[in-house]
Amino acid sequence: MEEYGGDKELNMFEIAVCDNQGLLFAECQSDFESDAKDFIVKFMHSDIARSMDNNISPYHNTGTKQIGEALLESDNVKIFEGAIKNKDMLYWMGYIYRYWNKWLGESSECIYSQADYDYMVIVYNYFHTLSPEQAILRIKSKNK
Repeated sequence: MEEYGGDKELNMFEIAVCDNQGLLFAECQSDFESDAKDFIVKFMHSDIARSMDNNISPYHNTGTKQIGEALLESDNVKIFEGAIKNKDMLYWMGYIYRYWNKWLGESSECIYSQADYDYMVIVYNYFHTLSPEQAILRIKSKNK
């Protein structure tokens, strides 16, 4: 883990921020009637995600509704059509992306370039029962 600077232990506030992003992703189809993939792609490349990458952000204490509405105001997110995505998978994806940022300090855009939506959908069944650290290390190992 030291190779990645992974000796940091997240505090309760950082865990809550991870949980909030997980909930945002899990509810994007129902709360915002958005296409889950498009919502997540746009979020991970947004000013909101860049702000949340910092140790201090107004979005850390903001509810999922307000964050989602802010994204919809700033980006043209596709409307939900088709099959409903697994909410547990979407939650895990949001949680892991933010945990990765808080644990290793990588930006949302950098994280997404290593593990995009389609890749995370594939690895969900294999990695969702691992600790966040183990899942992230396995995801990162595929990029070596």
